[in-house]
Amino acid sequence: MPPIRILHLITSLDIGGAEITLARLVGGLNRQEFESRVVSLIPPGPVMKLVESQGIPVDSLWMQPGQVNPAGLFNLIRLLRAYQPDILQTWLYHADFLGLLAGKLSGISTIAWNIRSSSMDFARYRPLSGLVARACALLSSLPQVVVVNSQTGWRQHEQFGYHPRRWELIPNGVDTTLFLPNPSMRSALRSEWGLFANQPVVGLVGRLDPQKDHPTFLSAAAQVIQKYPAVSFVCVGDGPSHYLTDLKTLTRTLGLEQHVIWAGPHRQMSAVYNAFDLLVLSSAYGEGFPNVVAEAMACSVPCVVTDVGDAGRIVGDCGVIVPPRDSTALAEGVLRLLLLSAAEREWIGRRARQRIQDKFSLEQMLAAYKALYLSLSSQEE
Repeated sequence: MPPIRILHLITSLDIGGAEITLARLVGGLNRQEFESRVVSLIPPGPVMKLVESQGIPVDSLWMQPGQVNPAGLFNLIRLLRAYQPDILQTWLYHADFLGLLAGKLSGISTIAWNIRSSSMDFARYRPLSGLVARACALLSSLPQVVVVNSQTGWRQHEQFGYHPRRWELIPNGVDTTLFLPNPSMRSALRSEWGLFANQPVVGLVGRLDPQKDHPTFLSAAAQVIQKYPAVSFVCVGDGPSHYLTDLKTLTRTLGLEQHVIWAGPHRQMSAVYNAFDLLVLSSAYGEGFPNVVAEAMACSVPCVVTDVGDAGRIVGDCGVIVPPRDSTALAEGVLRLLLLSAAEREWIGRRARQRIQDKFSLEQMLAAYKALYLSLSSQEE
C-alpha cells in the first residue's frame, strides 16, 4: 500500500510553537506510512532548515504578511493539483482559511485544520488577522476535522463560534531524549552568559511579543530582587527591535539593569533550560499548549506559569500557577520556589520530568496524529 500523502500548509516557518511541532511531526512519522510535504505561506524562516534536514521537501508561496495576494491562492491551487495530497493539513488561521479555499477549488476531499492558540487579543495585531479568524469560525464546519492542542483552545474557540464536524485534541509532544537534565550544558551556557555556577537564575523563553507579557515579568523581577537580590533573570527570544528598546527602557526604570540579561535567540534550547533554576511563563493571553513549559519540565526545571491556555494542565502539581497580568502573584510564585532548598527544587524537577514522560511525550503525539490520519484516510476510501 502506498504511503498516505499529506501536505502541511502553515502560515510561516519562523521560530514558534506551531512551527516546531510541525517539524517534529513530519520528522517523526513513519515514512513508509506517510509522505509529508510542507508549504509556508510567507517566505520561510529558520524552521525550514530543520524540516529539510529531515528529508522533507519545503515550498513557499512567498506571500507578504498582512497583504491580500490572489496570486498566492492561485499558486497554492496549482501546487495542490500537481501534488494531489490525500490529506491537506493546515496550521494557524491564515493557512486554515487559504487552505480551505484552495483545497475546495483543487478538489481535495480531506482537509484538516489545526488551531494552536486559545483566546487571542486581535486588537494587538493586524486587522486582517481578526477578520481571517472570524471567517474561519463561520466556515469551520467545512473541514473534516479541527485539531486543537489544548483543552482551553477547544473551549474558547467554541465560544468564538467554531462549530466543526469533529474536534480532535492532540497535545504537543516533547522529545525527552533531547530535552533532559545536562549539567555540562548548564555550566557552559552560564559561563557564556557571565553567571556563576551556583547563582540563582530565573528564565523566560518567548518571542518579544505583547502576548508573552514581558512587562509583567520585569515588574515581578523588581519585586523579587527586593527580597532575593542575588537572583538573575534571563530573557531568551527575538522580536522587533523597537519593542526590545521599550523593554530595555522599562528594565532601567525598574532598576534591573544589573539583574536582567537579554540573551536573544538561541539554537540549543535544551542548554537554555538547563541553565535555569526556574522557568517563568508570564503570558497574558493566547497560549494553547506552550512548548517552553513542557520542554523545561523535561529538563527537570520547575516552572511558574500564568493560568493561560493549558499551561496549568501541563504543570499540574509540579510547579506554581498564578493569574495572568498579576506581577505580585508572579513574584510570590517565583519566591516560593527560589526559597526552597536545592534538594526540594530538585525533587520538584524530577517529578516535573516524569509528568512530561507520562503525559506529553513525543511518542504519544505521533501516535495520536497517526491514528487521526489513518481514520481520515479510511473515511476517504
